[in-house]
Order: sequence, then structure tokens, then C-alpha cells
Amino acid sequence: MTLLSGSAVGIEVETGRVLWRYPHVVDFDENINTPMFYNGFLFITASHKKGSTLLKLNIKDKGCDVEKIWHNKDLDNQQGGVILLNGYLFGHGEGKRKSHYACVEFNTGRTMYSVDGLPGQSVSQTTADNMLYMLSEKGEVALMKPDPKKFDPVSRFFLPVEKIKRCWAHPVVLDGKLYIRYMDNLFVYAVRR
Repeated sequence: MTLLSGSAVGIEVETGRVLWRYPHVVDFDENINTPMFYNGFLFITASHKKGSTLLKLNIKDKGCDVEKIWHNKDLDNQQGGVILLNGYLFGHGEGKRKSHYACVEFNTGRTMYSVDGLPGQSVSQTTADNMLYMLSEKGEVALMKPDPKKFDPVSRFFLPVEKIKRCWAHPVVLDGKLYIRYMDNLFVYAVRR
């Protein structure tokens, strides 16, 4: 399963045969995010007001097709990734209203909240120890417990760089350390609890 410039597709590994195709057209052919497969469902998302969609994979004999379960315009993530934790999707959006952070219930597609988040049009994120680590394209770093009721970072700071252009690299947490790359810089922060 992957995204092409105008669709999501499922490919049979042994033969290369296209099993199914689901239209997913976005401006500038920017299907940047990697689809997320979980429990028989495929989550896809894109920016420029495209939103996100949950598809159910229906496997039949040697074939497969997909069925749309829900579509949500609040979670239109461009490149920073969406995280699934405890039955909820967390991610930055940039289309319906400029620059926001959204939480969407995975099973239903219901928006739990869509609020002002970190500054900029893109926020990259990762998860470790049931926490969200976020990096805005403006260089703000935030730590947040995933809560479907509110966007409430427990800690925030800016990278110690005089002028930030765009931070797009995903943060990484490994062995109690948070790694953040920006241009020729690598920042490392101790985050072990």
C-alpha cells in the first residue's frame, strides 16, 4: 500500500499487480505522507484542504478492494506525520483553517478538537513513552501527553538558532534522548523520566 501522485494503491508483492486504487488527488501532486495501516484499516492524509480518509481493506480470495469508512477535513497533514495513540489520531493541519492541530477519533472520524497549535504551516512529530514530541517549522519544540479532550503541551521551547527558515525533519527519541536536526545542526536533549 502506498500513495502515488493522484491515488492510494494496493500492490500484490509477488506479481506487481494493482489490487485496488483509491483516488486521492491533491494540489501539486504532493502525496507526501506514508499511509498508516492498522487493524485492517488504511489511513491516508494530505494537505491543501484534502483532509484525511480511513479505508477498510476487504480481502476476497486472491483479491482485495477498499471501502471508505470516513473522511475528515480537519486533519489535512502535509508532511509532519500523524500519530495514532489510544484510539485517536493526532496531527497538524493546514488547509481548512490555516495552521491548526487536530485530534480525530480513529474509528469514527469525529473531530475531538481543531485548535491553534504550534506556529508555522508544518509540525513534525514522533512519539515515545506515550508522549508526543513536536517540532514546528518555526523551530518551536513541544512535549504533550496525548489527550483527546485538549491540546495542552506540558513543555515548550525554541531551538537555540538565531533565524529559523523551516524545520521539517522529524524529531527522534532514542535511549532517553531527543534528537532534532535543523540544517547543519543536531540538537540533543535528555528526556528520560
